[in-house]
Amino acid sequence: MQSLAGKLLRGASTPIGRLRRSRPAGDGSWAAAADGIGSWSQRFIIRSMSITIRPAQHQDRAPARELARCVLLEFDLEADFDGIDCAIGRLGDPQRLNLIECVCEVDGQFAGCLAIHALDASSAKLAGFYIDSRFRGHGLGRAMLVDALTQARRLSIEFLHLQTMKSMTAAVHLYQTLGWQHVADLDPASGVDTAFVLKLSHQGDKLL
Repeated sequence: MQSLAGKLLRGASTPIGRLRRSRPAGDGSWAAAADGIGSWSQRFIIRSMSITIRPAQHQDRAPARELARCVLLEFDLEADFDGIDCAIGRLGDPQRLNLIECVCEVDGQFAGCLAIHALDASSAKLAGFYIDSRFRGHGLGRAMLVDALTQARRLSIEFLHLQTMKSMTAAVHLYQTLGWQHVADLDPASGVDTAFVLKLSHQGDKLL
């Protein structure tokens, strides 16, 4: 009989391994508009910063890739936009290869990106999520995830999977506070070492 973890991980893609880099020694008020997936935007103020969360566009691909590279380097990892990081690699594609994708700007500066792709009719995977280190600690990541979960519910997604590294402790903590449950440990050689799944309810997520 298949375990609960096995059922929840049904259809979750096996990650392609990523390279680990060697590091040199020595080393809130909201205003929102929505008239269909892909045509929404949200603007709000946090600590005098003007925040915008909006759909990704083609011109966002280059800064998104650069942000992903920089964040992964913090953990001695190398981005692979043809493999495990392909969701960010194709961000803003006119054919909308990702189910949900958005970017965050702070005072007009590119600050974060997120991509979710479909696994089947009722499940999807958070396949890329990055926040610039300069803007962490202000609730931007939570705001982006809450927005993405709202969109996923509108698309009738029931299960949202993710695979990450245990060393990304801040991100793991954020996922758990939003309800993601740990379901499996993975081979670190694959580029990720832990898997979570969120069963989406019909109730909204708390931003704070």
